[in-house]
Amino acid sequence: MRLLIRLLALLSLLAAPSFAQQATSSFSPTAAPVTLSVSGTTARVAFPSTGPTAVIINTGANAAYVNFGGSAVTATPGGNLIGPGCPAAFDVNGQGYVAAITASSTTSLLVATGSGLPTLTPNGCALTASISGGTVTANPTSGTSTDISGTVTLGGTYQTAAASSASRKNCTIQNPTTATEVLNVKFGTMASPYTLSPGASISALNGTVVATDAITLTAATTAHAFAGTCQ
Repeated sequence: MRLLIRLLALLSLLAAPSFAQQATSSFSPTAAPVTLSVSGTTARVAFPSTGPTAVIINTGANAAYVNFGGSAVTATPGGNLIGPGCPAAFDVNGQGYVAAITASSTTSLLVATGSGLPTLTPNGCALTASISGGTVTANPTSGTSTDISGTVTLGGTYQTAAASSASRKNCTIQNPTTATEVLNVKFGTMASPYTLSPGASISALNGTVVATDAITLTAATTAHAFAGTCQ
């Protein structure tokens, strides 16, 4: 299946959340969009019309994998990926159904079919979206930040900066610009850490995938300061 457009953009906590994405070109839906609830078990829904273009928006907080075919079509992790809050457009001419699955947890897809190709212009992927007429609109979700800043309790020994969280939207950790040594950060069971020079930062959000593992860190010197927030 030929993927025409996939736009998966990095949403940074450090960037101002003043973005939206729209498709306002010649795409014209020919029926009302349908919703597909997605989990770790493959599910499918009939396209609302014959296409030939399908615009699919992942309106949930977890990545989905999609596949296209007849009434028995299934999806498996590793197929066409649509990140959380992200839109994608596909050529589905001749296909009657879309199937979807997540690697874990759940999400929801908004599916529209019609003619023409949308032009998607995002500053980042969003978590709420709608399709109206020929316009696809997605808006960012809000999140309350929790300050996880602190100091290294014992130099050379890793400590937990953020516990694992399945509902995490992002975490960002910075080694302050005033630091005189590196800050070592691990996600989950990493054997070797990310090494942050003074002023450098790292995010749990990699493209559209959020690392939900515990985040641990250390520095050579006890009382080394670090800055961080999680949503």
